[in-house]
Amino acid sequence: MCFGVAVTLVTVSALRRTPPLRTIAWLAVLAAAAPWFAFSSAFTMAGCGAVLILEAVLAGRLRTALVWVGIGLGWLANFLVSLQASRAMLSSATTMYRFWAFAFLPVGASTRDVLSRATGQVLEVFVNPLNLLCPGSSQLGVVLPSSLLLVGAFSMARRSAPSFSLLIAPILLAVAATLLRYFPFHGRLILELVPALFLLIAQGTEWIALRLPSRSRIAYRTVLIALLTYPSWDACHHSTYWRDRDFNIHGDLHHNVFIDRPQRRGSR
Repeated sequence: MCFGVAVTLVTVSALRRTPPLRTIAWLAVLAAAAPWFAFSSAFTMAGCGAVLILEAVLAGRLRTALVWVGIGLGWLANFLVSLQASRAMLSSATTMYRFWAFAFLPVGASTRDVLSRATGQVLEVFVNPLNLLCPGSSQLGVVLPSSLLLVGAFSMARRSAPSFSLLIAPILLAVAATLLRYFPFHGRLILELVPALFLLIAQGTEWIALRLPSRSRIAYRTVLIALLTYPSWDACHHSTYWRDRDFNIHGDLHHNVFIDRPQRRGSR
């Protein structure tokens, strides 16, 4: 997650202007280091890099675009080396691929099953890693955070297309990698996407504050309380006393709410 935040912040400072040497140096360092510390950083690096190059080209800053292309090629070479190293240590025959098999879309399934599974995987993000499943009905509780994310995405796209692109591009790349069965889309493996998802939810919350104004800001405060109640309660629940951890074959503390995996029903 640290690399995701760092790359995004540096990219924001480099948008819409000729970047200073310090910004270029920071981005080059992050591009060189990221592949060796976090595999999921590839989505943030590739997404932010593509936005930087496209924005510079459209603005007519071709020299700046060439700088970003150079850094991007350096990152790509570094990423390919780290990818080969990881494949040498972790072949497709290892149990790790079975461990995360639920986080890929099923191969050879019907279109209906694929859509159902894809929807479940996307909604599961609000459970883990976002931990924003509001109290009440376990599935209906996702309506509030998912609605805020959609509203925030539309609001930010209208307000600032470059900023929206910086946030949405890594998410789309991660989804594409899951569709191609290159990378699981679940839990701690997509922590790099958490800052972008939270920013879009925050934008949706701000939209409510602006569209439903009042002296007490009751709508805005109600949404904030609803969003923070479950993660606050959950943090207290896990930190105040010792408890046995449920057996969960993919290692998460959270039960999967939206991903249907009937093969696990008898595993506990």
